[in-house]
This record gives sequence, C-alpha cells and structure tokens, in this order.
Amino acid sequence: MIMSMLAVVGCVPHLYSEDSGGDTTWEAPENSWSSKTPPSGLAPEGFDEGDVVFDLRGLDQFGDEVSLWQFYGSLVVLDISTQWCAPCQDLARGAQETVEHYQGDDVVYLTLLGEDTEGESSTSETCEQWADAFGIEAPIITDPSDLRKEIVDDGSYPRVMIIGRDLRVEITEIENPTDPKIRSAIDELL
Repeated sequence: MIMSMLAVVGCVPHLYSEDSGGDTTWEAPENSWSSKTPPSGLAPEGFDEGDVVFDLRGLDQFGDEVSLWQFYGSLVVLDISTQWCAPCQDLARGAQETVEHYQGDDVVYLTLLGEDTEGESSTSETCEQWADAFGIEAPIITDPSDLRKEIVDDGSYPRVMIIGRDLRVEITEIENPTDPKIRSAIDELL
C-alpha cells in the first residue's frame, strides 16, 4: 500500500501520509477540463482493485494543473505511458478515437506520461508533444510525484487502469492493452 501522496497546491508540494494528520481537504485545480468535487472525507487508499485511488496531480499539455480527483463522477481510463515506449505510442494512436467513441458517456481518458524519450521526467512540453503527435484532445499529465513507479512496479508500459465514478479502482490492469480491449472493459462497466 502506498503510504504517502504528493498534492500540489499553487506549485508548492506538500507531502501527506495517512498518519500525518495533515489537512487533506481536496482543492480543485484551475484548468479547462470538466471538474466535479469529490465528497468530503474521501480518503485515498492505493491502486489495488476496490481502493479509492490516490489523487494524481500533474501539469497537462497546456501547463495547467490537473487532478485525477476532479473527474469524480466520471469513468476514468488511466493510461500510464512513457514517451520512449513503442507500445505506448501504438496505444496513443487510437486514444482520440476512444475519447470520441465515449464522448456522451462521461468517460475521461487520462494519460499519465511519466518520462520523455530520454527517460527523464516528463514536462508540460513533453505532454504537448504527445498530444500533437497523436492528435489527443484529452488530458495528458506529468507525474511529478513518480507515483507511476509504485503503480507500474515492474517497469512494463503501458499500464491501463479503469477508475470508477466513485474514484475506486475497478480494473487494476488491462493486460497488453489495445484500444479494442480498453473499449471492451469500458463497455462492461457502463
């Protein structure tokens, strides 16, 4: 189980752990993506099936902060990829088609792009390059807290998870993810 999470508030990181007693009140970031406020008292648990997922926060392709928790109430496809990964690139080629297919179903396709082509931490510019290269009009975010390393502990990318409307992990991993497999998993949950 992950014992800490990084929340970014106004570009100043604050580290909270389950035992810290710190104020973990969720704050909505300012960005152009849809946003709903999760219920107060919601506590992150981890990335295992049934867990309330940790609030991943990073900068998107526009330089704005994005929070996974802002998509409360939506089914979230969480694509954890890296820019250097060929299978990640293959998956990204169909991402926009999946986004468009579920446009009226309150499904969010969120890419957590952890590393650039050199294996360095991604930046907002890296996310913008990814969006432009694959025509993706959905949020693509950096991973400043390196949570991807805890989710993808074996280093095999891409990793695709599905987060339920209540922010609980529904599917921890779609093996060898492809767009048809992702759509099939979404269809089962709708």
